[in-house]
Amino acid sequence: MMSTAALAVLLAVASTACDDGIDSAPIGAEGLTGEWANEAGTRFAFRADGSVAGTGLRGSLPRSTACPDSWSGAWAFLGIEVPGGGVPPENPDGSLAAGDTIDLTAPGAGAGCSVLLGVGRDEAGFALCLIEDPGRSCTGRELLRAAGRTEAESPR
Repeated sequence: MMSTAALAVLLAVASTACDDGIDSAPIGAEGLTGEWANEAGTRFAFRADGSVAGTGLRGSLPRSTACPDSWSGAWAFLGIEVPGGGVPPENPDGSLAAGDTIDLTAPGAGAGCSVLLGVGRDEAGFALCLIEDPGRSCTGRELLRAAGRTEAESPR
């Protein structure tokens, strides 16, 4: 189990990892739901029920990754920075309803596979930054955009 201090550091780093001209920004499930892709061939399909499927993951992660190339599992908002220290939006079950960090889990992916997505926004709209190592900055090949959309909805 991760300590609260370790989780806070991880979230702080993940929230700033998208430095490719992208500012950290929260997104809601409605804005996240759908297809996301990048130029390296990585594609994810996020569903409103919390499931996610993806392909081409190795094209966007370091060669040494223990993650499989195809992904089928679940997603959940892991963190959100609320201005003024307010209360983050929650679903009826107590899970976060929006976030600027998304945790991907896949049964059978192995203990060496941990994937986080940092959420950011720039003039082109929302972007997801694929983060295997929170200490690294996001690069273009790790940046996913909503396929067929120019702007995703987000809580303001």
